[in-house]
Amino acid sequence: MSWRLAIHAAVAASVAVVGLTGAVPQPSAVPQPGAFIRVTPGAVDDAVNGNCSLVEAIIAANTDAPRDACRAGDGADTLQAAGRFVLTEVPAGSSSRTGLPTVTSGLTIVDAKISRTTDAPAFRILQVANGGALTMLNGSISGGSAVDCPDGGAAICAGGILNLGTLTLVDSRVFENTAAGSGSIVGGAGIVNGGTASFINSIVRDNLAAGDTAAVGGGITNNTGASLSLVNSALRGNSSVGPTGGVAVGGGLANFGTASLTTSRVQHNAVSAPGGTATGGGIYQENAVTTLRLTRVNGNEPNDCQPAIAAICG
Repeated sequence: MSWRLAIHAAVAASVAVVGLTGAVPQPSAVPQPGAFIRVTPGAVDDAVNGNCSLVEAIIAANTDAPRDACRAGDGADTLQAAGRFVLTEVPAGSSSRTGLPTVTSGLTIVDAKISRTTDAPAFRILQVANGGALTMLNGSISGGSAVDCPDGGAAICAGGILNLGTLTLVDSRVFENTAAGSGSIVGGAGIVNGGTASFINSIVRDNLAAGDTAAVGGGITNNTGASLSLVNSALRGNSSVGPTGGVAVGGGLANFGTASLTTSRVQHNAVSAPGGTATGGGIYQENAVTTLRLTRVNGNEPNDCQPAIAAICG
């Protein structure tokens, strides 16, 4: 991944930051549905049994073909998926350790609370492919545990969501996901964004990146060339934990691309690496552009931003 190359021993940073100025951007429009697919509450199987599970509905939307009781998708589809969906395993034939099929088409998921059961093998919850577009409305992603990074390298990334396409979260939460292990870099425990991501009225909280060498972005890692926007949203209680003498940066956000935070909060995030480099408890930025408008960054440990942003990171 591109952000593997961005961390080095000196943790040098070259960042352009804009302060509390400019107009507040309007939230992106929610994609209009093609097919409307009603998901059987709680169902996550992929078997011919007369229901329409969340797994089967994503496959039907991706392929524009029926799957079990799910109708065929038709362009940008909407899944009405009210309820809780608890994942226990990686679908058969998956090319990565991800609990749901990779989103490869235009897809909106409504009202789904998606989690991984604690006694399941480790896997992330969701992945959006390059060219795919996912909107989540009034949903949540929790309990994911990353063990690989399928877009390349020896890194471990994205316990909750790996986005390589377009991701929009509206009134949603990403919480209590982990990325941990012996990869060269462990990061983006909540979300890794390698494409375009927009969060509106959403929360990324209590996610943990813990690496044997370096931990990057407990809440979100925004990759080189990626674009991230937060409006009326929060990064709270996320952590990056490196080993003794190692590196830990970006407890809330590790930004290596372009990020814009408007009327948002980055609070009570933390980084630690005893005897090593631990910085950017709230936001870490390297070769990045970070724009903050009417946004509070405070209460992070051991500091709010690296490099510091005067009068904004208090």
